[in-house]
Amino acid sequence: MKAAQIKLKPLRDAASKRFDQFIAKYPEHKQLTEQLKRSTVSILEGASADFDTIQKLLPEIDRAADKSDDMYVYAAAQDVINELNDLARKSLSQNVPVFPEVAVSLKLSPSARASSASSKLGHRTKLGGEPQWVQMDETPTCDDCQMAMTFIGQIDSIAMQSNALGKTLMAKKSFMFGDAGMIYVFLCTGCYEAKAVVQSG
Repeated sequence: MKAAQIKLKPLRDAASKRFDQFIAKYPEHKQLTEQLKRSTVSILEGASADFDTIQKLLPEIDRAADKSDDMYVYAAAQDVINELNDLARKSLSQNVPVFPEVAVSLKLSPSARASSASSKLGHRTKLGGEPQWVQMDETPTCDDCQMAMTFIGQIDSIAMQSNALGKTLMAKKSFMFGDAGMIYVFLCTGCYEAKAVVQSG
């Protein structure tokens, strides 16, 4: 399957706008920032590119900023790179289906099951909906089509539950992912490829 293409003009526009904001805030760094802005626009020239290509272009902005030997300009470049990375990911995610959220019960009693939708540690396991990231958004892209993958579900560190099941799992050192972390499962609905992302709490 052909890799999805991301339009580069919105990325160029976003970078230019962010550099202009930086210049307005730090006019003493205007000359070097404008040079980096021109370099960035040149690096992102063209109509479109796939996600992998964009990931190879972004470090070029970092290298161009490093040549300025100005920490303020380098910091501005890092901010722009992060924004462009987010924009590229969001562009891939626009047509990704979102499955209805289903509460998953992993409790021992009806009263405990009633609280399974809570956001407390150990109770965040669910199917569908949107991922409840412990850290930053790490939605993966499919290796074949380069599209953002569909979130299927998340598995919490069930050992953090304050009930008999949690205590049993904690004693066995089981179902503790990192430090009260989470496993996120994704599927490419076009290529039927699956990936898992693990984040520590």
